[in-house]
Amino acid sequence: MEKAIGVARSTTSIYFDPTVADLPTAEEKDAITKLAESTHSYAADAEANDTYVITLAPVPSAYAAGMVVRFKANTANTGAATLNVNSLGAKTIKKYHDQDLADNDIESGSVVTVVYDGTNFQLQTPVANEPITTNTKASGVTNRDTDTVSGDQTIAHGLGATPTKVKITALLSGNAEICQSVGVYDGTNVTCIATAHDGGTGGAGVNSTSHMVIIGRAGGNLEGGSAYEATIAVDATNITLSWVKPASVSGFIIYLLWEAEVIS
Repeated sequence: MEKAIGVARSTTSIYFDPTVADLPTAEEKDAITKLAESTHSYAADAEANDTYVITLAPVPSAYAAGMVVRFKANTANTGAATLNVNSLGAKTIKKYHDQDLADNDIESGSVVTVVYDGTNFQLQTPVANEPITTNTKASGVTNRDTDTVSGDQTIAHGLGATPTKVKITALLSGNAEICQSVGVYDGTNVTCIATAHDGGTGGAGVNSTSHMVIIGRAGGNLEGGSAYEATIAVDATNITLSWVKPASVSGFIIYLLWEAEVIS
């Protein structure tokens, strides 16, 4: 080990410190430099497949639990992948502690961090193909005149994609009668519940798996073609309600609150 004696100088005097200090050897200096440059734990892979191989400096003598390694992947993985550090042996890379990788969990050119657990390398970097869930919503109000003949009513939802969920709440109120309908469409199935009440003792209720909106009179049947009903269709632009008008419902306005959502 090299030794140094402290000496300092001012403009008029020289100061001597007899304390002997240890200086690092050339090997220690090299190790310090590599530590600062992170080359002790990082290297680039140059393989043509997902049996990743890297060479670290200084050279590790063996794998040890808790050993952190970072490498730049030359290729994307296809299924299970391994990492071999300084020819110490190929070890399987696991995600979520104990699961093999799926295709493209490691992207070409990505810098990957793994930790050796005594058996495998556990992936610390988020997997590249993790699905990102986005949730986009829109809502609005519109109405339908019950005097309007049967036909389609289009509602522009503005989502730019086909909704995966639609909810429509419909309300008719007039002459002491109240009818409310709530319909939900999940992209495949429809469920609708409707009730009607005349403010006294008369009332009716129904549920449907075919209609999105059901509006009727409290004194009448909400089924069997006596209600103002609509089925639903959706696309990337519109919600389309296909109405069927019965003779028993007229002279009212149906108020509609629609809500649409895209989950991807």
